[in-house]
Amino acid sequence: MHRSNYRSDVERLSQILTGTPYPAAKWQLIMQAEEYGADIATRAQLWALPSGTYRDLRSVLVALAEFGEQQSGARDSSPGGPSLQPVPGRVRPLR
Repeated sequence: MHRSNYRSDVERLSQILTGTPYPAAKWQLIMQAEEYGADIATRAQLWALPSGTYRDLRSVLVALAEFGEQQSGARDSSPGGPSLQPVPGRVRPLR
């Protein structure tokens, strides 16, 4: 998933996750986004987070940035094969 830039991610997620009591588990972040009415791309981004507890918005953004780097590295290493993307709500990606 590609986003325009880091600054827009920060602004968007800051607005969506306002009111989230930290530390927050992944599921709490997803529920906050659902209640806010976040777009599907943002919800997919939050679903892609590693399971765990996040102490603040900064830790969420760091985890998303690390995930994005891993995904771009994985895409670069697959020679022409289809990339498997996580589907929100699924245990494994569809093939």
